[in-house]
Amino acid sequence: MKQNRILALLLVLVLILCGCSGEKEEAYRMIQVLEVSGSVSVERQTMGTMDAYEGMRLESGDRITVGVDSWLKIKMDEDKYALVEPGTILRLEASGSSTDSKTVLHLEAGAVSSRLESKLSDGASYEVNTPNSTMAVRGTVFRVEVTIDENGVSVSNVSVYGGSVASRLIHPDGTVDGEQTAVLIVDGTGVQIWGNDILSKYVTTDSRPELGDLQMKTLEFLQEAVEAGHNLDVSAEQLEELKTALEQKEPEQASEPAQTPAESAGETEAPAEETTTPTTVPRPTTPPAANPPAADPPPAGVPTETTAPPTETTAPPTETTAPPTETTAPPTETTAPVTYTVTFQYNGRIFATQTVTSGAVAAAPTLLPAPSGNWNFDFATPITGDTTISWSAN
Repeated sequence: MKQNRILALLLVLVLILCGCSGEKEEAYRMIQVLEVSGSVSVERQTMGTMDAYEGMRLESGDRITVGVDSWLKIKMDEDKYALVEPGTILRLEASGSSTDSKTVLHLEAGAVSSRLESKLSDGASYEVNTPNSTMAVRGTVFRVEVTIDENGVSVSNVSVYGGSVASRLIHPDGTVDGEQTAVLIVDGTGVQIWGNDILSKYVTTDSRPELGDLQMKTLEFLQEAVEAGHNLDVSAEQLEELKTALEQKEPEQASEPAQTPAESAGETEAPAEETTTPTTVPRPTTPPAANPPAADPPPAGVPTETTAPPTETTAPPTETTAPPTETTAPPTETTAPVTYTVTFQYNGRIFATQTVTSGAVAAAPTLLPAPSGNWNFDFATPITGDTTISWSAN
């Protein structure tokens, strides 16, 4: 009996340990860079600014900046994907476990497309916030784009391709509309939201997404959703046709001759007209013959009149018009200063970068990659080329 009791206690202990181990694995959240192209940086409070790389782990609070002609694909947990398009700035907020995950993408500018492969659990949430609205989903494929003009007016365009999104206004004072006033956006439709420092409002609430304006990587992102089994408002055939049309359009744009600044501004400069008055030379007058024929003698008794022909001496007028003098100052060429890139590395990976003018000195990053150690470099040394500085542990 005593042995059976001990065995029973050991079995209970094993079950408890297995259960705890399962909970730890389940609570782990994985957010990482799945693909990256071009210039993408990640700003982290504890590390400074870093270049994004494939496989990089992202953390809550990271601020992501995607350059022109660049893009980034993020994988969150095992079933959430986000495509961050060129010219985008967003901040990542993530908490909870893999079963009750809470994810918020704070979109400051640009565009992001989201795809959720499975329906969220009751305790989980996924939102995309813009300066004037918030979009909450359960399981869907959608895209949010934000533009802000020079007057601070923000316009948010939301397009849903599959599933549904609940949109609520964010007012200038930071308050958010309640659930009862949320606008439901279903697949194949979209909304546009306008906001400034006074109010936020819906402009349209049942518009159709413009598929022809999407970039190639976004079309491929939607294709991946179709291949994963999502029932989208756009078919695989339509997406393929859009991609083909975009591929044909890009070479045409590349073959167009580059416009001059005047042409791009809609100005056509006429060539300078030269007006030069020619020197006038009068045609010469034919002189009388040297030996004119003798005239018949006058009849007898008629007095003879000898009249010398008048002599006209006319000096030809001389018109001298000096050609206009054009004095054109040669254009002043301003040579940009030569700059070099200083790369700071920690454990073989890029920690931060600086752009330094030739002959100037680099500055040590304010944030340190580790509690102990130092940058193995004399920062009084002038920079005369691209330089890599590595962290040396004590």
